[in-house]
Amino acid sequence: LLSGRKIAAEEIDTNAKRFKSKLLLDEVFFRRICADNLRFFIATARAYFSARYVIHSDFMRNNFVEEKRYSDSDAQHFTPLEVFIFKPAFEGCGFIKQ
Repeated sequence: LLSGRKIAAEEIDTNAKRFKSKLLLDEVFFRRICADNLRFFIATARAYFSARYVIHSDFMRNNFVEEKRYSDSDAQHFTPLEVFIFKPAFEGCGFIKQ
């Protein structure tokens, strides 16, 4: 991108089926994106990594801080979508670099 931003670890597919089928484990996903200088993590109410996931995940609670939340009124055919933006609390999201 011309802005100098990029998708961490080129992980663009966070479809729940990848995780529920165990094709990709949550820990492996987070290790990949965190090792690639993750700056922000976006969660929404309907995503696999939802606000509920964040609330119930020890890893998320211990290693991320909420930066901002807002409601996008146009995201779902005029039904508001809650969007949560998190920042890693530590470099590498708390994983020890090896």
